[in-house]
Order: sequence, then C-alpha cells, then structure tokens
Amino acid sequence: MTYKNRQHQELEMELSHLPGDYLKPLIACFDLLARCNIGFFHGNSSYFKKYWRYSYIISCVVAYYSSLTVYALKIFLGQMELFELAYVVPVFVVCTQAILKAIIVIIHKGEIRALVLQLGETWRTDNLTTRQLNKKNLLLKKLNFCYGVFRIVYSYLGTEFLLISLCSHLSTEFCLLREDLLNVKPVGNRRFRILQDSSNIELHDIVVKHQKLIKFSEQLNEIFNKMIFVNLSSVTITVCFFAFATKVARGPVDMANNFMAVMALILPIFNLCYYAEMLINASAGNKQESAYHSLWYVANKQYQMSIWFIIRRSQKPCCLTSLKFSPVALHTFTAVLSTTWSYFSLASSLFENEN
Repeated sequence: MTYKNRQHQELEMELSHLPGDYLKPLIACFDLLARCNIGFFHGNSSYFKKYWRYSYIISCVVAYYSSLTVYALKIFLGQMELFELAYVVPVFVVCTQAILKAIIVIIHKGEIRALVLQLGETWRTDNLTTRQLNKKNLLLKKLNFCYGVFRIVYSYLGTEFLLISLCSHLSTEFCLLREDLLNVKPVGNRRFRILQDSSNIELHDIVVKHQKLIKFSEQLNEIFNKMIFVNLSSVTITVCFFAFATKVARGPVDMANNFMAVMALILPIFNLCYYAEMLINASAGNKQESAYHSLWYVANKQYQMSIWFIIRRSQKPCCLTSLKFSPVALHTFTAVLSTTWSYFSLASSLFENEN
C-alpha cells in the first residue's frame, strides 16, 4: 500500500464517526494538503514518519528561492531586460503566499482538528424538514462544484479550500437553524417545539446550537484571519504583474498563459469573499426575520426573552476578517479588483514612458 493510500485510509478511519456528507469536501482538502506533508489526522504514526519529509521539502524550497533571487538580481543589475521582472515577481509572490499559508495552517493544526471534530459532531443529519434538506443539499452541491474547479493545485489551494469548506458548513448549519426558528410551534401552555416531519427539537436546543455555531465561527476566524490577510495583501501585486506580463507578452502562447494565471488567482479570492458573504447573511438578517415571524406573541415571557436575545445577537453577524480588522465580503473582492487595476495602470504607464 502506498503512503498516500495508507494516509487516506487512516484519515477515513479516524473520522468514520462523522457524517459522510460533512466529510466529503473536507477529506478532499486533507488529501490536497497531505501531498505537501500537512496532515491533521495521523493516527498512530511515529514522529519520524510524520515529519521526515519536511527535510527534502525545505531543501527544495530553499534551492528554488535562491534561483529566483539570483534571477531577479540579474534583472536589477541590467544583465536582463526589465520586462522580465513581470515574470519573476508574481511567481515569487505566489510561492511566498503558499508558504505563509502553509505555516499558518501548520501552527494551528490542533485548533483546526478540534474545530473539524466539534462541527462534525453538531452536523445535522436527521430531524430535518424537506425544505431544510433541499437547502442543505444545494449548499453542498455548490461546495463540491467549487472543489472540482480547483482540483488541480495542491498546497496553494488546499488551505484555501479547507477554509471555504468549513465556512460553507457553518453557513449551512445557520440556514438549518433559521428554518427551525420558523417551524417552532407551541405544545401545551409553556413548552415550544418544532412539530414538523417528526422533529422534536425545543427552543432551548436552538439557543444552545446558536451559541455553538457562533463559537465555531469565532474559532474559524481566529485560525484563518492571518491567512486571509496574506491572500488579500499579495493577490493585488501578483495579479498586477501577471496582467502586465500579458500586456508585454511576445506571442499568443505567453499571453494566454499569463491570462490564465490571472484568472486562476482571481477565482479563489472570489470564492473566499463569496463564502464569507454567505456566512454573514446566514448568521444575521435572515435569522432575525425567522425569529420575529415565529409565534412568540402567544408564548410566555421566558420564550419571548429567548427570542429577543436571538434577534439581538443576530444583529452582529459572524464574519471572517483580515487580521481581525476588516470584515471580508463580496465588497472586498471589488476593492481588490479596483486596487489591482490601479497598480496595473501605473505599471503600464511607467513601461510606456520608458519605451
């Protein structure tokens, strides 16, 4: 049995108690990261088996960075033409970005492992209405399609897809919770339960689940906010230089290659911003409306206070941030494109003036 198959088997055995639809996209992420020797579930492997591959991985990275540095120095010393810089800088930035993302994930391996297990244990597989099942399946289909598009790259997109998978799962759970709030109906004089499709969930269970999901969202942001900062701060420079390389390309093949590089860099950022926006919407406005439209007005004071607290907490949406400062949403993607266009225009003007 090969190392890859053995590692995959150990991963599935350790996570076998979690639901299959929850695990499917996450196992794909872990497989991608395992190709770079970044593992979260090693089973009973020894310390040497876990980490010996870093010896040659680090050696290859150092050798590659050294060659890139020498190549860049030749350009600055005037031994090569200046437009060659358009090919060196984006490669250098992408490699740096991938390494920083890998370091951040390795540092937080324990927290990521705990979050995956805790979120998996709260994942809903039963007591779901037909509408909830349809919403859940739709969100999972979107996530699986997203993975299929970006399956080609390993370390660079493995961390990216792990983030959006966890973000998508959290959004799905928030959506199911919103449907639970809509379906709460009175039973007797004091107790309120969801009475639909044989479900038997009380309001107290909804409140506890809401608190858990908020905690998981905060953990997710705590783990990945630095990686998001690395992504957003480097993508503008990388895309700018690849776009500039497209403009100064000497033939259609080089132009097509650089254009595809631009698209490959922009699409992951769009996915990150899209799923961050989905988390904001799922954890905030829609849930407030669901809580308000429940039968709170015929309930006792304790129930009304619980609904009031849910509405108040939902006014502060859960979100991903860049270094815990700037919330990430779809408007972040437009800001990235706007900044990139400004840098590209400046680089193009300087190149035209020099010529």
